[in-house]
Amino acid sequence: MASCERRVAFETLRPLCVQLTREHTRKNVTAVSIALDKVNNRIILQELQEYLIFPVRILLKTQKDYSEDLYTDAFSLLEKILRETRIGSWDLFMDLFTTACVMIGSPSPTKDHGKVCSEELKFAIVKTLNLMVNRCDYAILQKLFSLQSLPMLGHAISIMLNLAENERARHLKIAAMNGIVGLSQVDGEYCSKVKAMLGDTFASFLPGISITLIRVITGDSKQGHSVLITAISTLMKVVHLVMNTEWIEESQTRRKLFPSPINSCSDDKLKSLAVVRDETWVKATDEKLAVLVKQITKVRGHSSWKVRTALLDFAGTLVEHMKSLPSCLPHLLEIMVGLLTDEYPNIAMASSRYLEVFSRSHMTTECRPLVEMLEENLHNLSMTLPRQMRSVDEDQKYSAVSLLSGYISLLGPHLHSVLRTSCHLRRLSLALVQILELDCTDISMIQERTTSVGHGSELISINGSKDVLKPRKNFKHFHDRRIHLELQKVCRLLGFYGDITLLIDHFLDIFHETILHKMQATLLINELILGAAGIGGL
Repeated sequence: MASCERRVAFETLRPLCVQLTREHTRKNVTAVSIALDKVNNRIILQELQEYLIFPVRILLKTQKDYSEDLYTDAFSLLEKILRETRIGSWDLFMDLFTTACVMIGSPSPTKDHGKVCSEELKFAIVKTLNLMVNRCDYAILQKLFSLQSLPMLGHAISIMLNLAENERARHLKIAAMNGIVGLSQVDGEYCSKVKAMLGDTFASFLPGISITLIRVITGDSKQGHSVLITAISTLMKVVHLVMNTEWIEESQTRRKLFPSPINSCSDDKLKSLAVVRDETWVKATDEKLAVLVKQITKVRGHSSWKVRTALLDFAGTLVEHMKSLPSCLPHLLEIMVGLLTDEYPNIAMASSRYLEVFSRSHMTTECRPLVEMLEENLHNLSMTLPRQMRSVDEDQKYSAVSLLSGYISLLGPHLHSVLRTSCHLRRLSLALVQILELDCTDISMIQERTTSVGHGSELISINGSKDVLKPRKNFKHFHDRRIHLELQKVCRLLGFYGDITLLIDHFLDIFHETILHKMQATLLINELILGAAGIGGL
């Protein structure tokens, strides 16, 4: 029965493949594609794989002025074949892989060299390349990630990065970045040994990938949130693959036990492409990544909740591997702390969970360097906060104040010792005094008081009279009530975790220093006392 079915399938496909080999037309490509749909047996298609691919290989290698539509159809046919089969031959894989890379990397597959490939053709090639890697045997992957294949793999990655950064079509940019993930095999279910091998190879490409993806993430806001989400996710996966502490240690252990292929390579140019993930390299890479990760923190205030969620996952995932990313940790924490008060509840809750796990495992008395890092972040933010409150919009002001609140909350009991340092206390108190400067240019106390007792008092309910009598505070540097509430939270956290006696004495000194700070100091003292009493949802 099986042999009969095989014979019928072969007799159906054979004349169509022969015809396509002789005449390279869209009609013949379509005929083979339609015939393939009628063969439902994958075993038969696997046996006929090379026979089916042969006419496509001939078409792609023929130096004639074919239309781009024909090339697009040819790659779509190749994609259909690969979806139903697996590549087990290295020669076949390398031939198809290099042909696809050369075609998409050239100005045009036709003789019109002034014309670039169409978006449709690029999209078809990118999908085929991605599928090609995912549908090959493990032995093929081993060769693809070997030292000898670094130039070929690097060429493919550079093509994907170029498309991701420079193409306008969103679906093509996303497909190119998904292609990078596919080439890295980071989503594959492999053991730590294989992950270490993949990380060793992709360490060579980490600089180019990270720099390009950061440019995409911080680039044109009109490119759409789906592009940003894919770029953030791709960057997270590649950095995680290369900088994962466990897999780096696995690589270092194997290098001690077995001779490295780099040492036995006689080609100096090839050796220069390879990377050894030793302690020196890890430290240098961490410092360079920190510069890039700092840039990505700007996306924290993006209008799309999906982008903010992707950014939070990026920070939360990489914080787990902080042993190899100590320089990046302050910026990753800034992302998580900044999203702690996100308006979208799911993001705020997820950020809280990430920080809770981090706090339990790392904010112990033995982890003094982390506490010092948070102290430094708090001090730096205190220095820049007054300037930010005068120069940026309300949303950015709220984001900055939320960050301040998050750092104080994360420090928790450690804040008591932080505020005993005079420079920290002085800087933070001055920042709060400057931010909370009251606007007294439009005082309407008489109007507010007479409304509840004079003419028209019957319009105000008894329940609402308390709110009417409460004076409304206006501030010079912000008008958003959310900012005021967040600053109240900051002050009450200071009163709750800090030495209340020290804080009251300090702000009384500020009260007596100059008449300019009397109102702010009074306001701050009131909020500190409320915080010390545990009032305000602390």
